Amino acid sequence: MDSRTFRGTKKEAGYEIHHIVPRCWDGENEEHNLVKLTYREHFLAHYLLAKAFPEDTGVNYAFLCMIRDPHGYRDFNSKMYSFVKNQFSNFQSKRFKENNPMWKDSAKQMHSERMKRDNPMTKEPWKNHTASPIRVHYVDGTTENFTHMKQITELKGIPYATLKYASRRNQGSPKWGIHKLEKLICK
Repeated sequence: MDSRTFRGTKKEAGYEIHHIVPRCWDGENEEHNLVKLTYREHFLAHYLLAKAFPEDTGVNYAFLCMIRDPHGYRDFNSKMYSFVKNQFSNFQSKRFKENNPMWKDSAKQMHSERMKRDNPMTKEPWKNHTASPIRVHYVDGTTENFTHMKQITELKGIPYATLKYASRRNQGSPKWGIHKLEKLICK
């Protein structure tokens, strides 16, 4: 198992996530207890666990779930398991792409146009704290106008998150010498 930990635990076609300490033994769903195995390696890991602990019902049930066949076919090995899992994975992927309207270019274009048309920040820009023109009132009493908050970040180096927070709370940021931020109404 240790030699397989370099694979990480991100789900990926052709692999399954295996609990190093089985869940039936209170193994956790934490990164340190998970390993990514190929379908065949996963099958063999459960086979070896079942063989090593023949009296453990949890371990044997986990293996049984891997070889169970509703038609009564029991002559099942790791290569067959790997083949079936790969075939099913490919089938699911193809089916998802065929039946998912967002995979079609026309649907993508329609959705994009709808988002542009129905975007509340386009319809009601005065509600958008970050894209509106803004006036900065500094602690020293001076003011400065900007076209949008990103411009303040670019020119003054003030973190964007700080500006968003101050704008939403109608406050300033003493650390950056800002007394308050004022949204300018566009008409």
